[in-house]
Amino acid sequence: MLDPKIARFARLEGPTRLAKAIAERLRHYRNHHVLDDEDIETASNAISALCFVFGFMRPAVLGYHRKESKRVAVNVAKIIARGLQ
Repeated sequence: MLDPKIARFARLEGPTRLAKAIAERLRHYRNHHVLDDEDIETASNAISALCFVFGFMRPAVLGYHRKESKRVAVNVAKIIARGLQ
């Protein structure tokens, strides 16, 4: 990012806030035999990054159609969800 203030905000507020919300949901529904706290932290950060890529980068920066980006994102989410069960 060219503007350091925007870059700092995007780095600290966007993905971090989303990752925390995702982690809380995963902790609420987790299977203790599958996910420990470190796994939840890692998964929530990965999911947050994927949200940024499919929700912003692909359509806004890379020029992919939003419907195609959403379709791929939904398929990725299904794959991740199967792995977390």
